[in-house]
Formats: sequence, structure tokens, C-alpha cells
Amino acid sequence: CSPSNGTPSLDGVMERRDDAGYSTSCPHTYVKERPFDLYDSYHNFVKIDQRGGGQFFYMAKCSNNSGPPSCPSCCIGTDTQRYNTECKKILALQPATVCLTRWCSRLSRRWVYVDTGCACYYELRPPALEKSGLNIADIDEFTHLKDAEVNGGKEEYDDDDVY
Repeated sequence: CSPSNGTPSLDGVMERRDDAGYSTSCPHTYVKERPFDLYDSYHNFVKIDQRGGGQFFYMAKCSNNSGPPSCPSCCIGTDTQRYNTECKKILALQPATVCLTRWCSRLSRRWVYVDTGCACYYELRPPALEKSGLNIADIDEFTHLKDAEVNGGKEEYDDDDVY
């Protein structure tokens, strides 16, 4: 069960899921340690947790998505344009449906999400973990990020977001 465009990046931890949390790309999850942790919020974030590899991903899925977006163009919209110089090359894991962006470490102190009208995956790191000097793979549990927003450089978190 591999992405149709070849070798999956990031150890193949990606898999598409619909709003109900069911797989739409293949019958088995790529995530070895845990299943997707999906819940409804304004931005409909999806958490993918692979503790063994220390990879944490969130999907920003837009409510006004009228159809399958084109990849990787969906991840280069106006909302992400200012971050392009700070990001690694955008990879298409599922052609015409899913895009992947890996943020560089200098952005890892901030939660970032975009609303481009398509589904894109982003690697994010909590600022508290980054400042602590711990490796993200050392964290045994990772709490929900529900409605975090970046407003003028100020991060807002839920009270139960403890790292």
C-alpha cells in the first residue's frame, strides 16, 4: 500500500482519511504505532502520531474544498507563499489529492496552518518542546491542538495542551 507516485517520503507514514476517519487511500494505515486521532473542530485538524519515528503531522482540511486539488500547487497558495523560502521541497504523496510540506527547523517554534481550499499535511513542533531541547520522539503522549491560531506571532493554545 504505497503512494502511486513512487516511494513514500518520511518512512511512508501518510494516509488519507475522510471526515469520518476512514481510509480513502488504502486498506491499512501507514502509521505503525497509533491510528489517526481525528476530531471535529473549526479547522478539522487530523493528528498523525508515529512515536517510533518521532513524526507528528497535522492536516488542515478546508471546508470549502470543491474537489480534488492539484498537487503540489495546492500547497503554494497565498497563505503559504511567505513560508516557501523556509520550507523544504513540496512532495506529492497522493497525486491530485494530497500535498506534503515539511517546515524547516527555524519555523518549528510556531504552530502554522493554512486554509488553501485543499488538504495538505504539515509537520509541526510545539514551541515548549523545541525550547526544552528534548527530541520530539521522546514524548510519549501528545495532546490535541484544537483551535490554535497564529495571530501576529502570538500562539494561542487550549488549556489542556501540555507537553
